[in-house]
Amino acid sequence: MQLRFGWLLPLLVLCACASKQAKVAPTKGPPTPKAVAVVDLSKEKVKVPKGGSAVDEVVVNPGRTAAVLVVDLDEELHLQPMRVVPAKDLWLLDPKTGATKRLTKGQRGTEAVFSPKGTVLAVIEQGGLKVYELAAKRWRTLVPETLGDEGGEYDYQTHYGPVWSPDGRHIAVLATSGATETALVVNAEGKPTVVTGPDGVQEMRWTKQGSLECWDGPPGEDNSTLIETVSP
Repeated sequence: MQLRFGWLLPLLVLCACASKQAKVAPTKGPPTPKAVAVVDLSKEKVKVPKGGSAVDEVVVNPGRTAAVLVVDLDEELHLQPMRVVPAKDLWLLDPKTGATKRLTKGQRGTEAVFSPKGTVLAVIEQGGLKVYELAAKRWRTLVPETLGDEGGEYDYQTHYGPVWSPDGRHIAVLATSGATETALVVNAEGKPTVVTGPDGVQEMRWTKQGSLECWDGPPGEDNSTLIETVSP
């Protein structure tokens, strides 16, 4: 009997060792990263910064790494005796943390548009065209506001409706003087240079080839006419 089942003891020892090894806890891998909280960027959900009455618009850059709030100040801005516009200012918003930084102060900021890469912000401030470089936190004036009184007649010029070229090298903007609206193409890199386009422009559109189409109405509609194509 002892000889017949003597082989069984070593087998039981091997099974016991294998069972102990199977119960060893597996090596843990790297921890799963926690999801980064992102602020709701809808106009209705964004918190109104201190000093403002309501968020009029939320402008988000292409990579959603930065946003700008166009905030109503519940006041009126008197640009000239016959021209009154709502007072607005701009705040820079971090979509990850919700932290805000005021970019303009004193009822000055009215429009903001990010460049195609989302690293530069074109701003209409008190009627002039400026750019804000996010990385350098630096302002540059491209087209100043002009305001004067010549020959007893009030001569006012302001700019609005900035549109970036597809390559981010130029900005098109409309300049008004009285009832006349003129298209301007401004070099956004280096020393500002301005190319003057036609008068009577209502809307502008960049082509894929980098030229600016100037229209007297919504582009492509039956009652709209392409006035001129401007190349920077």
